Amino acid sequence: MYNSYPLTIGSLLKQTVYRKGTAERPVAIVCLKQGMSATEGELRTSLDRFVDEGKIAKFWIPEKAMIQQTPIPKTSTGKLDKKPLRIEYAEVLLGR
Repeated sequence: MYNSYPLTIGSLLKQTVYRKGTAERPVAIVCLKQGMSATEGELRTSLDRFVDEGKIAKFWIPEKAMIQQTPIPKTSTGKLDKKPLRIEYAEVLLGR
């Protein structure tokens, strides 16, 4: 069982997936800290625990989690740079 804490998950960026005929669904792009490993299923199971405890709503759970080994790019001010990620994950984010 993995805990969803900042100590385990290096960076988490939520984007949205556009689905025809439905509302937007969140997508997580996860960069794990060095030496850590997790699968999409393990991350989802960990988040499901918070739903069961009533701490978060089920619709907050990302529809898809993409795990990458490289750090998530940042802007010159230290904020997460979403532009390169939107380009890299365009097919997933546009629901193709």
